[in-house]
This record gives sequence, C-alpha cells and structure tokens, in this order.
Amino acid sequence: MTKRTIELAPLPSGPGAEYQLGSGKTGKISCKTFKGRIEVNWKVASYSSLISRQSIDLELPDHDLLRDSYNHPRDYFSEFSEPELGQVPAPGKENILSFPKGARAGVFFHNLFEHLDFNRDDTKQMENLITRKLQEYGFDAYWKKAILQMIDTVLCVPLIPDRKDFVLASLTAENRINEMAFFFPLNPIAPSDLVKLFTKNGGIHIKTGFPERLGKLTFSPVGGYMKGYIDMIFKHRERFYLVDWKSNDLGSDIEKYQTAFLAKTMDQAYYILQYHLYILALHQYLQLRVPGYSYQNNFGGVFYIFLRGVDHRKGRQYGIFHDLPSQDIIVALGHALIPGFQGPGR
Repeated sequence: MTKRTIELAPLPSGPGAEYQLGSGKTGKISCKTFKGRIEVNWKVASYSSLISRQSIDLELPDHDLLRDSYNHPRDYFSEFSEPELGQVPAPGKENILSFPKGARAGVFFHNLFEHLDFNRDDTKQMENLITRKLQEYGFDAYWKKAILQMIDTVLCVPLIPDRKDFVLASLTAENRINEMAFFFPLNPIAPSDLVKLFTKNGGIHIKTGFPERLGKLTFSPVGGYMKGYIDMIFKHRERFYLVDWKSNDLGSDIEKYQTAFLAKTMDQAYYILQYHLYILALHQYLQLRVPGYSYQNNFGGVFYIFLRGVDHRKGRQYGIFHDLPSQDIIVALGHALIPGFQGPGR
C-alpha cells in the first residue's frame, strides 16, 4: 500500500475563518535521503568557460568579450546599461580606428555583418542598414561614412594572396550560414590534456610557448557537452571556410594590425584554442551533412577578420588572420574530446 504524502483539503470561505488542521492525527515526520550521485564535473562547457576564471558561463554568440570581460562578467553587462562615450570623433579622426570600443561595439559589428547582403551592389540599401543599426545600438549617425568604407574594404580585399576573385563580395546568401550554434559531447578534459594535444600536434601558428600557456588555464576537469557559436560559415569552390569577426581595438595605428601583431593577439587571447574547437565542430557537421566530404579536399581554413585593421591600400597582410590546421591535429582533438569520434573523414 502506497503511503499518502499529499492530501487535498478545502480552504475556509467565510470572513475571518481560519484553516484548521485535519483530525489532529500526525505520524512520524521524516524526509527521504538522496542516494544518487551528482557528477560535479559534468556541464555544458564552452571556449569562454575554459579560459575564464569565473564559474559563470557567458558563452553567447561571440561578440568579442575580451579576456577582461570574461574575468569580470559585470563589465560586459554594464556596457549595455551605461551611456556610450566618445561617439563623435575628434576632427581628423573620422575613421574606423577611432570607433567606440567595448562589448556594445562588438555586438553592433556582428549584427551588422549578419544582416549584410555581401553580393548585392546596392549602396543605398547598405546605408539604410548602417543607419538603422547605429541607431539601434546607440551610436551617433556621424559614423555612417566610416562604417560604409570599412564594409567596402572588408568585402573587397582578397582573403588569400594571388586569389583576387576570392573576396567576400562574391558570396551569395545561399553559400553562407550566420551565427551557427553547435553542441558536441565532451569527454572529461583538463588543461594538461590540451597541453599534450597541442605540443604533439603543433602547427605553423602554434608557436613555442602556446601549449605551455594552455597549462596555465584554471578550469577544473570537465565533461558533458561543448557548445559555441560560429560567426559565419561559407562555401567557395567546393571548400568550406569559417569566419570570426573581431572588433578588438589593437591601437589607433594601422600598423598594429599587421599579421605579426594579429598572431600575438590570437595567442594571448587563446583564439587559437577557440578556432580549433570551432573547426572540430564544423568538421563533424560536414561529415554528417555533405556526401563525400573530406577535411583535406573540402575544408579551406579559418579567417579571423579584425574589422578595424582591414585596409584596401595594404591588402590582406593587415587585419586578416588565416590558418588551415593539419588534419592530424583536428583528428587528435576529435579523439580526445568526442566520445566515439569517427576519424578523419577521408
């Protein structure tokens, strides 16, 4: 016979009436003892939770929360509640390098590029979009000209040397996906595991010292799921590419956006770890969705585009970071992180 643990009783309806306990019969009161097991290291992890010292996970669509924002989450939210400073530039500084900094700017740029039609030569429509987004995010309309020039440069600069036709302006809406979210199951992983992976499978952009810096991360061993958001995926000549928009302020001098400076930023902000995780997620997706897909034949790499530093006069050596990790490191990462990983996708 099942014990009765819940009883329904009508409430008194008259004025001033008080509820009276039933017949006054009471039994021994006790609570059940929890005998289950809570996996304290199981969670939905992300790139941001791996590099952050906070227990809170701020992984949202990537809007350039810098490491200081990860370590101080309140700073991120205050960006959206306080008035934006420095909206109108000083005379002679009307360019994208002097555009206001911070998380609000990051969200603005990401949202702008998400809604841009790269392939449509309609300046009026683009101006209307810029005006609307500037107003939506609280920036002065004075910035419209600088934003328009920046967009024109970003869309028209060749992404790879000697490939003048390889520009974002050639992409149609059918060949790109914006803000793609992903999840994949995650084996238990610790900083020491990442050190071993990147030490053994180092590539051209994994310089001496980066694996050791991974060992300084302070996250506890974690398993469960990995999640993230890829700013843009696009297809060009049967190859797939990953794009991450960056609004980081590296300085008021365009020379600070040379490839060498970008490589340093990629290292210090742990973006190298970020894009390896994102490539692994995209690789898994393409294996499932594209018949005949292989990493070597159909993946073209990742572009981190630092929007403030792209300059048409200087070409792709400024503001654009590109890497194509070896298949070996992506496969090694897959075997280490994903239960039942199926291999290289040959």
